[in-house]
Amino acid sequence: MKSALAFLLAVILCLGIVPIGAYATEDNEEVLKGWTAEAGFYLDTVWVYDGQSALGHTGAQSVATSPEILLEKDTEYLVSAYVHSKSASSSATLSLGDGSVASKTYGKWEAVSFVCKGNGAAEGITVSAVGDVAIDGITVHPLVLGKEHVINGGFDNGTDGWKLNARAVYVEGEVNGHSGVIARNTSGGVTAYQNVGVQADTWYLYSADLYATATENIPKVYIDMNDTVGETELLAPVGGQWCTVYGLWYSGTNASVSVRTVAEKAFDGSCNGLAYIDNISLRPVTVGEELVTDSGFENSGWQLGSGAAYQSGSYYLYGTKSLKLTDNATALANGGAAIAVEPNTYYIFSAFSFRPGDKSVTGKIALQNADGTELATISGLYYNQSIWNPALGTNNHNKKFGDWERIVGRWYSGDNTEIYFAAKTEGTGTVYFDEVTLRAYEDRFPADNIFTEGNMETNTILTAADIELTSAEKMRVKTQYMRFLANALAEFPTSVTIGGKTYNGFGEDFTLKEQKTEDVRGGVKTVSVLTHTSGLVFTVESVLYEEYAAYDWTIYAENPTNTNSPVISEWKGADLTFVGENPILLGNGGDMHQHEPYTVMLSGSHTVTPDGGRSTN
Repeated sequence: MKSALAFLLAVILCLGIVPIGAYATEDNEEVLKGWTAEAGFYLDTVWVYDGQSALGHTGAQSVATSPEILLEKDTEYLVSAYVHSKSASSSATLSLGDGSVASKTYGKWEAVSFVCKGNGAAEGITVSAVGDVAIDGITVHPLVLGKEHVINGGFDNGTDGWKLNARAVYVEGEVNGHSGVIARNTSGGVTAYQNVGVQADTWYLYSADLYATATENIPKVYIDMNDTVGETELLAPVGGQWCTVYGLWYSGTNASVSVRTVAEKAFDGSCNGLAYIDNISLRPVTVGEELVTDSGFENSGWQLGSGAAYQSGSYYLYGTKSLKLTDNATALANGGAAIAVEPNTYYIFSAFSFRPGDKSVTGKIALQNADGTELATISGLYYNQSIWNPALGTNNHNKKFGDWERIVGRWYSGDNTEIYFAAKTEGTGTVYFDEVTLRAYEDRFPADNIFTEGNMETNTILTAADIELTSAEKMRVKTQYMRFLANALAEFPTSVTIGGKTYNGFGEDFTLKEQKTEDVRGGVKTVSVLTHTSGLVFTVESVLYEEYAAYDWTIYAENPTNTNSPVISEWKGADLTFVGENPILLGNGGDMHQHEPYTVMLSGSHTVTPDGGRSTN
C-alpha cells in the first residue's frame, strides 16, 4: 500500500437481537408462524404485492403449507392470490381441497384463483414453487348466494319499501300467472323506485319480470337506475307476455343506487295497453373477464363479411368507431376465432343498437356454432333512430345514449365449450352496433375472507419485535462487547492479513496506544487506537447500545509514515461465528438503491458488495 494512503472499512452489527425461523433449510421447518416449508422458502420484504412482506421462494422445487382452514362440507370456496415469478423458468402452484391453479406469467404480479369444494375437514393451502417466486395476498372466500339488495322486489308485501308514482297501481290478484305486481298506464313515466345501498367496485346482476299487454305499438317498459352514471337499463323486448330481463352492472365508486321501474311512451309515441312489473332484483355476483377482445370496434379486431364495415366520424356511441352492417351482412368478433366458454355456465351478452331506417332491416347479436347454427340471439325494437350523438339529446335518456338502444340477453352454455360471437343484419337497410360484451357470471358471491394469514403480515416470521429485551439479554450482550475490548482488543472479532501474516484480533504485533470513551446518542462510544509493527495505525470506533442489547463498530486503517506499507488483504471487518438455526440478514441497498431494505435468508455463502466502489453504495 502506498504511503500516506488511508481508507475506511465500516461494519455495523446489531448482534443482541437475532431473528429466528426465517428460512427453511430442512423439510417441514416453520418459515412463517403456522406455516411449514421445505428448503427454499423465506420471508420476502422486497417483492411485495401489498403490505411489508410476502412468501418468497428460490431454488429447486419445494412445498410450503399454510395453517389449516376448516372447509365446510359441500361449500365451495374461491381461493385467490398474487404471484410474481421473476423468470420464465419460475412458477408457483396453489392447491386447496380438490382445486388448484398455476401461475402463467413472469416479470409482473399475476392474479390467480380457483374454486374448491369443502369436505368438512381442516386443510392447509399448499404452495409448490420452483425458481424465484413471491406469493402474497392469499384469500379464501366462501361462495354464497349474493345478498338481495332490493326490499320486497316481488311485491309480496304490497308496496312496502317502494315509492310509487301517483298513477302507479298495486295489483294483488293474478296477472297472466304473476300475483302481486305494479301496474301502470303507459302514457305516464316512473312507476316505482327505491334507493338501496351497494358495495363499491362490485358486479351486480340486475333483473326483473316485465309485461306489456299490447302486441303492436308496444310501449317502453323497463328498469333502470335513475340516470346514475354507468347505469344498466333493461327493456322488455316483446309485448303480449312476461319477459325476464337480465343485465350486469358494475358499481364503481357508488355507495348507493336508485332501483327504478318505468313504463312510458316509446320513442315513436307507441303506448298501447298496460305495463306490469314484478320480481325486481339486484344481487352481487362473480363476473368473468370480457371475452370480446374489441368491444368498441376501435382496433379493427373483427372479421368483416360482405356488407360489414367499420364506421367512423358519425354513428358511434363511445370512442370513435362503431360497426356498420348493411343489408344481409355478418361480422365475427375476435377476428373470427372461436371463443372458449365454460360448460354449464350462465353468460350475459349485450350491445348498443342503432337502426336509422325502418323495419325493413333487423339487426341482431348471435351466439352460434361454427356452422352458423344460432344458440341465442338478441335484437332491438327501435327504428327510425336519429340522435346518434348523446350531446344532441333532448331528454335524460338520449343525453346519455342518444337514440342508441341497449339490448341484453342471457345464455346458458350447457355442453358447449366454444362459440362464435356474431353481429348480423337481415333484410334491406343499415344497422349500427357499438359496445358489445360477453361475460360469464356466477350467482354466488365471495363472502368475507376466512384466511387472514394469507397477507403474510399477521403471521410473519419472528423478528426483533417478538423477542423481549430482558435484563439478562442486555447483560449478555454487554459482557460479550466488553470481552471484545479486553486485553487491548487481542480478541476483537476481526481478521486481516498484513504482509503475508494473518491476524485474528489485535494481539501479537499490535500495541494499544490510546483508548477513551464518550457518551453518544443511545449508547457509549469507545475509541481505541492501535499501532502495528509495520507503522500502520488502526482506529476502532465502537458503540455499545446497552438498552437495545446491541453494538456496532467502525475500523479505520492509516499509513502515517513516509514509506510504503506492507500489503493488506483478506480483511474481514467482522469475523464472527453465530451459533443457531435459520439465519437471516437484514440490510438496505445503500445510496444506489435509495436505501431500500432487504432481507436475505442465509443458506450457504452470501456476498454483499457495493456498487461502484463506494461503501455507501
